[in-house]
Amino acid sequence: GTEQFDRVISTIPIPSVLECLGIQPTFKLRYLKLLSLFYRLRGQVGYNGAFLYNFTPDGPWKRITTFSKYFGEQRGDHYFTVECTVPDNDQSSVAEKQHDFEEHIQRLGLMRGTFHREGETTTANAYPIFEQGKGESIRKLRQLVLDSGIEIAGRQGQFRYIPSAVVAKESHQLAAQTRAVA
Repeated sequence: GTEQFDRVISTIPIPSVLECLGIQPTFKLRYLKLLSLFYRLRGQVGYNGAFLYNFTPDGPWKRITTFSKYFGEQRGDHYFTVECTVPDNDQSSVAEKQHDFEEHIQRLGLMRGTFHREGETTTANAYPIFEQGKGESIRKLRQLVLDSGIEIAGRQGQFRYIPSAVVAKESHQLAAQTRAVA
């Protein structure tokens, strides 16, 4: 069947959108992979927020999303996801990333207890690499998508980072405005 929409918003990688449109990109974007490790922790989490960012020069991880901070502990266990960027030349195994994360987070005193890795997934084109001197080529690829009527959101070339707290606040405001109009 056919469906019509007032807006189409894409968060998938620009080369994938162009491929769907039948457009051959003139420039190849580079990406970092993202490895997400899913955990259950029987123990203590030594921070208050649902998100914890690694700004230290050590450790293979960049962010922890602690779901038990949102939804509460389940039978005394914390649940969280650890995100690790994976450069092209990184040959570390998942087990090595797991070990390095657990050692690092405990050394920082941010988690104590027994870690259980429940699974993992890899996102191949998670983070575009915007190389110096390639800005105009990247803008042209983005413009091909925009010219087709598709808006681009997320980390696929917007050069904007919006924290989750801001997104939540804006979502509540938009929902209130929508209810007021309806």
